[in-house]
Amino acid sequence: MKIAARIMISFGIILVVMSPFVSADNQNMELLQAVERGDTDRVKALLGEGADANAKDTLGNPALLGAACAGHTEMVKALLAAGADVNAKGALADSTALICAASHGHTESVKALLAASADVNAKNKYAQTALYLGVKGCHTESLKALLEASMDVNVETINVIIALRVAGLVGCTKAADLLKKAAATGSMVQKAKLEIVPSAGGEVPSAQQIPPRGTFAINLASFKQKQSADRYVEELKKLRIESVTWEANLPNKGKRYRVCVGGFPSLKEAKNYTKELRRKGISDTFITKIPEPW
Repeated sequence: MKIAARIMISFGIILVVMSPFVSADNQNMELLQAVERGDTDRVKALLGEGADANAKDTLGNPALLGAACAGHTEMVKALLAAGADVNAKGALADSTALICAASHGHTESVKALLAASADVNAKNKYAQTALYLGVKGCHTESLKALLEASMDVNVETINVIIALRVAGLVGCTKAADLLKKAAATGSMVQKAKLEIVPSAGGEVPSAQQIPPRGTFAINLASFKQKQSADRYVEELKKLRIESVTWEANLPNKGKRYRVCVGGFPSLKEAKNYTKELRRKGISDTFITKIPEPW
């Protein structure tokens, strides 16, 4: 009986010692669930009870990222006030909270993150910035907030150039006007001289009129109209990217005009060049082997 009593006492002591850790884990899990539900009041309550503002889900996404992506501004502010890392990156393409908020046009969340000194020049794994994604989605109000913040932190010139090109390609004239106005007022680095910055990656492989059969091509975009594809090729030339347009017949979709860079003799060389494309803000790519016959 004495041995049994000692075992029970020891087990009780272990439970008492471990209970704070178990409680903390439960709090953090509940916090992440509240973020997912959009329950700001519960998030605030849990933070007040000691939940970790930097808690991450099983995929590695921080709570702040989830709140910002969904545009829950009051939740974003509560997490920041509780010590959340404003520049933490998650599993979602290595995005920061600012990048995600800007990509969805959540302007108030963008402003809250900028007020907490979020890095305007942060990039995701595709080398995309908040500025780039804000323009791509034509989220002009978010873009205004980003440009106003840029007056103090200097947005990289290359990002301004790419953003301006993207504004033209997606037809977002308001975004283009905002970028030009910001450049004119000197809110960009070097007053945002809109000139093409030479690539640091060396010479761009010259593309042939049609990629040779059996080689590898990097597909950059696909258009229904050849005119649109040709216009994109001209824009890419301004970024010192030599590309070509070729026709493809896709099952259930019909004729498409693909813009690609090719042809690379090996898959490895094609993959290596995608890094240079990402540096210039072009990330939505895939590699194909040019079939025989066409």
